[in-house]
Amino acid sequence: MLTVQAEIQHVRFTILKAAAGWLLTHRFVGYWLGILFANKIPVRGGLTIDTTFGASNWVKAALFWGLYESAEMRFIRRFLRPNRNVVELGSSLGVVSCLIARTIGPDSRLLCIEANPNLTTVIANNVALNVPLSQITVVNAAIHYSRDGTGLVQFQIAEDNLTSSITSGPENGATVTVKSTTLSSLLTNHSIDDYVLVADIEGAELGIFLNDREALRHCRQIIAELHSTSSDGVNYSVEDLVRILTEECGYLLLARRGPVCVFERAEYR
Repeated sequence: MLTVQAEIQHVRFTILKAAAGWLLTHRFVGYWLGILFANKIPVRGGLTIDTTFGASNWVKAALFWGLYESAEMRFIRRFLRPNRNVVELGSSLGVVSCLIARTIGPDSRLLCIEANPNLTTVIANNVALNVPLSQITVVNAAIHYSRDGTGLVQFQIAEDNLTSSITSGPENGATVTVKSTTLSSLLTNHSIDDYVLVADIEGAELGIFLNDREALRHCRQIIAELHSTSSDGVNYSVEDLVRILTEECGYLLLARRGPVCVFERAEYR
């Protein structure tokens, strides 16, 4: 049995970092950065993200200081290889999408799935702004393994791009009805075979790990922020999700920083 020593990155000086992060990402900092750059915020690595729609002042500041999705961005730079087709779940503003598109190159395909209908055009525009020759398709849908067969879910839209999620009942804030889909359906409908999965979907990844393992058989690598969640009355921690992928789905854990992990199928090592 092939094993590897996972690289576990520990967060040190958490109190000091939290205080510094609070100052750097204060809403007033983001407000003035938005004015200074006309809402087109420069991001480390040579990207420019249009934050006119869907981004709070906190997000603008976090983008500028390199704090936005920093673990995901770091792992993509290190582990994602060129010439790989990528399925990204939860594309949000398209920040990570831009880095993915730049990394895999113009000959590979990027399929972006975003449940918030207000962000699909934002994603496409940001990728076109930064990687104009990329092969990108943006789909407005939510990953959900429904038993009622309706193919529709209620999606709560937050004030910014960070905390929107599927909801099962009345919530504070606006909700919209969104088409649901599964990973297998996406692969079939878009003729994708061998691929890398990048995901940040607020716990909906559990549905894939439990119900769609056939789709995972074609997935070389997973770069994901995992979330504690529940299904059928059973609670699952981040540690439980890591265990499912490594012990039941045939993946090796390569690296981890908090809930953000990199997995690779053993046969591709």
